[in-house]
Amino acid sequence: PTAAGRRHFSAAAARADADAKSIRNRTIPSLDPGDRVTHDSFGLGTVVALEGQGDKTIASIDFGSGPVKRLLLRVAPIQKL
Repeated sequence: PTAAGRRHFSAAAARADADAKSIRNRTIPSLDPGDRVTHDSFGLGTVVALEGQGDKTIASIDFGSGPVKRLLLRVAPIQKL
């Protein structure tokens, strides 16, 4: 590989590392069934069910179009309304 290729890889690795750290530091929203949320891509939705605890909490959310989505709260870009 060329020097430019190594620099490019290093920059990509640094971005991936920064993304991973930001996910680890993200606060997990406290949700209950019936809560309204917003997602960056899916829009407005309603929490249908929750399973798991802490970092492993999965929320089933109905966004009104298509099937209910199951999202891992520690990585999903959702906000409680």
